Amino acid sequence: MCPSGFAGETTEELCIRWMQMGAFYPFSRNHNVEDSNVPQEPFSMGPRLAAASRASLGLRYSLLPYLNTLFWRAHVAGGMVAQPALFAFPSDAAAVVRPHAALPWSLGDLTPSACVLQASVDTQFMLGPSLMVSPVLSAGARSVPAYFPPAQWYNVSTGAALGVCNVAGECMDAAQRTLTLDAPLDVINVHVRGGSILPRQGRDSMTTASARQQPVDLLVSLAWSPAQAGDAASAYGGIEASSGGGDPSMGRLAAGELYMDDGVTLNTGEAYTHVVYTARATHGDSFALTNQVGGAASGCRTRRGHHSLLVPTGGTQFSQRLVP
Repeated sequence: MCPSGFAGETTEELCIRWMQMGAFYPFSRNHNVEDSNVPQEPFSMGPRLAAASRASLGLRYSLLPYLNTLFWRAHVAGGMVAQPALFAFPSDAAAVVRPHAALPWSLGDLTPSACVLQASVDTQFMLGPSLMVSPVLSAGARSVPAYFPPAQWYNVSTGAALGVCNVAGECMDAAQRTLTLDAPLDVINVHVRGGSILPRQGRDSMTTASARQQPVDLLVSLAWSPAQAGDAASAYGGIEASSGGGDPSMGRLAAGELYMDDGVTLNTGEAYTHVVYTARATHGDSFALTNQVGGAASGCRTRRGHHSLLVPTGGTQFSQRLVP
């Protein structure tokens, strides 16, 4: 996709909103037609565009280990990196499908309304099974309507919980899970799903070589109940059922994975490390984090250590804990 648009002339607001949304597309570049009269580089329209671009691209850079893992998972098992909510929540009727408007043709005895369906959540998208992106798509808007499937959701930047599910595992109905989110010009709403473990890197790592010298930061978002962890089997289908949604026999839990290679070798999968993380609450705000390491790591430079965990506590905010 092309942040700021491709044909025609952009505006500061349009450029900001494109840069924010484009930061979470699998492939994103800012370019336009050759004869455009309005430059649209992030530094070209003043400090507001520069600051908004820096914030959204910085978040993308921090999530590159997660994004890279999603690409690897799609490579070895199929699937999509950017995906509709119905992929992660196939049992949520509100997120799945609605009949498309009648079309001027039919397929045999099937009517268009019976066989042509579209996602009902079509102004948001998920990055893998764990991140929900709710961009602003209308000029002048400073808020955005967003639907959240039945799970606990946390703002990935602030840690604030949306509160659509409680600690007993009970979630609001679909209408109550459609929220109006504040979206000032410098903000794009990105939420992490309860039950997820996201590997991250420092925002200051501008190259693969630099990133390899930094520790991995794990963002652990514990689900408050198995139900809130969503459809376990739909997340990371190639991993055992206890991952990507948690062990159905346990309460507060989370899971995720990390794929890492040397960042240089062209043949993906020849030299890599694959780590599956699981976290389960033990008592109170304590939890146990485990990892299972695999892969073909010969020749793979993996000088990364696990540095910190950000854990939602009390269902409202993140607290930080250092882990050796």
